[in-house]
Amino acid sequence: MMNNNIILCGFMACGKTTIGKALAFETSFKFIDTDNYIEKKFKMKIKDIFIEYGENYFRDLEHDAVKSLLGINKYVIAIGGGTILYKKNYNLLKNMGTIIFLDCPLDTIKERLKYDTQRPLAKSSNLINLFNGRLKKYNDLCDLKIRADKNVPQIVEEILKYISKNQCQ
Repeated sequence: MMNNNIILCGFMACGKTTIGKALAFETSFKFIDTDNYIEKKFKMKIKDIFIEYGENYFRDLEHDAVKSLLGINKYVIAIGGGTILYKKNYNLLKNMGTIIFLDCPLDTIKERLKYDTQRPLAKSSNLINLFNGRLKKYNDLCDLKIRADKNVPQIVEEILKYISKNQCQ
């Protein structure tokens, strides 16, 4: 049975956490951000996990976080931008709820990341390759794709319309 969760995916700085919190407020769902979940559980910042243990180790922690959320209901879940890199996360996420891809143009993302010091891959010289390499995966995974360079209330409204329309079928 499909859980009644809303899962937000997309590239770093596309607004998953901000939109997720607003969406949780509007739906009276609880909110969880898998990056914050990992930081609290591991008692380390993600950038420090990357530095000390590497990206592959972090991706394993991400997978463990997704697995630990199985069975929750009425949550808005913001997953890390790279969670989709592990194919083994696809089915888990698909069975957890409705997946919304917050599609944000790369120029907007670059602007939002200009002063970011917390995201290990934000200053990557191959940001465009990272972005392009993930787009197909986000598109393949999602139930709905929404442009995320609009204001938060507009995005939340679009998601709510989609959810209510698809729950009534």
